[in-house]
Amino acid sequence: MTVRWVTVPVAARVLRCPERTIRRLVQDQRVTSRRPSPRRTYVELEEVRRLVRPSVVEVSIAHLTGRR
Repeated sequence: MTVRWVTVPVAARVLRCPERTIRRLVQDQRVTSRRPSPRRTYVELEEVRRLVRPSVVEVSIAHLTGRR
């Protein structure tokens, strides 16, 4: 399993949940986050997925590119 660091908006799109949900997890320090620059917060996709969508087994990046 690769560790996928993605920005919050990307994670929200992949997991189909509101950005604020993920931002709240980051704020409450429920997920590991990385801030290489002050503008962007990166989160570890798998970790967020486990909290946001426990039922979904694997997240595909395919629908980010428009293909399903």
